[in-house]
Amino acid sequence: MKISMDPFLTAVQTQKLDPKLIMANTILQMSIMELEEKIEEELLENPALEMEENKIELKCPVCQLKLEENTCPICGKKSIEKTVDDISEKLIEREEYLEEVEYLSRSFIEKYQPSDNEEMHEKIVSRETLRDYLYINLPLVLDNREDFFIGKYMLNYIDDDGYLKYEESELLKKFNIDNEKLEKIIKAIQSMEPAGIGARDLRECITLQLKNVNSHVPSIVWKLLSDKYWNDFHHRRFTILSESIQVTIDDIRNAAYFIKNNVNPYPGRNFSRNILKQETARLTPDVIIRENNGNLEVETVYKNYKNFRINRIYKELYEDIKRNKHKYSSNEIEHTRNYFHRARIFIENLYQREETIVKVTKKIVELQREFFYHGISHLIPLTRVQVAEALNIHDSTVSRATKDKFVQLPSGKIVNFDFFFDPSLPVKEEIKAIIDNEDKDNPLSDKEISELLLELTGINLARRTVAKYREEMHVSSSRDRKYV
Repeated sequence: MKISMDPFLTAVQTQKLDPKLIMANTILQMSIMELEEKIEEELLENPALEMEENKIELKCPVCQLKLEENTCPICGKKSIEKTVDDISEKLIEREEYLEEVEYLSRSFIEKYQPSDNEEMHEKIVSRETLRDYLYINLPLVLDNREDFFIGKYMLNYIDDDGYLKYEESELLKKFNIDNEKLEKIIKAIQSMEPAGIGARDLRECITLQLKNVNSHVPSIVWKLLSDKYWNDFHHRRFTILSESIQVTIDDIRNAAYFIKNNVNPYPGRNFSRNILKQETARLTPDVIIRENNGNLEVETVYKNYKNFRINRIYKELYEDIKRNKHKYSSNEIEHTRNYFHRARIFIENLYQREETIVKVTKKIVELQREFFYHGISHLIPLTRVQVAEALNIHDSTVSRATKDKFVQLPSGKIVNFDFFFDPSLPVKEEIKAIIDNEDKDNPLSDKEISELLLELTGINLARRTVAKYREEMHVSSSRDRKYV
């Protein structure tokens, strides 16, 4: 059966969006960087829009007195004798200038448009990852061209924890090399910093790092890391080991403590965290929350919106058109009105953006007040819909006001607005507190943490969820927490 659509019904059902609303929503959603790019674009395209800081000072041609208005209060002389013809002439000049700028900009872009490879390179170098760092330093350990090429390829198999995960048979076949050559290249990668990088398992990671410790490594440690004893040691079979090696259980426990104090089981994570800290330091907040005499104050960072105004030429021309419409052609009228209204709407939207972001942030501060005074454990589960309902606005407005934006807390820490809407954060804090206070010799399992969480806080969390949150916080399992 063929179903035909009624054109009338289709037209009725199609929502017609107001261009003003579209622009307002677009500007609200922009990050600071995107907003600055939009402003530059608008200043270039709209001759009716300008910034006050760029205005030319008006001076009396006789007294040289700085004027607020056109007429000098001393001699009565006007700084600029404007006629409609003068305005039209200036308008034409400005239009010609803008056309020239547009042409030059377009020519430059076409000439120097980066290739796909260049764009990709820019994206890569903009953030130095662990693999980028290793690649830069790889020539220091692999000076042979063929070995370097293979080593470069193998860096792709290093995960974020710093471990080398690869299929040996695949590499041997791909590069037509033997095990000896492959092992040589792996050892070269493992000789790089950070210590432990390129390890294929935990035991190798520990071994690589212990080779670089300044203090003397007890002989029992090397024995426990051997093929014969590692499996029992890794699974904490201290009694069996005590009988096999003929040492006390305390000797084995002390060896485990030595490893724990001198080894990082995830050598790649420190690098990632340092990068994250560097990136966080470069973040520019959209909003700053300050504590002033016990009160929390909110202000936006971007204030340049106050400097925008409609160009005087266009303003006077627009007013003259309203009075003497018959003097102008339809093209002149349309041109002036379009640019005038576009500039006015743009300025209004900048003000509205500021007002909305501040309003939303103040409501978040109000709803999360206990967090600001007592810490993350008092961060309540909150949704953007709840904020919207409290402000009597649409939830999409709250989403746009907080999207890709950052807020500086009174402590100075900069966080994404998503921070206030993550219900897992207080729970993670409770889990972390439980783990921090556990018996280090007998770490708690995820099931035990789940049970203790319910007993202490009343939070009912499944074992799998505990494991998920623990991994997100980069906390090792109970088994691994026993050794390192």
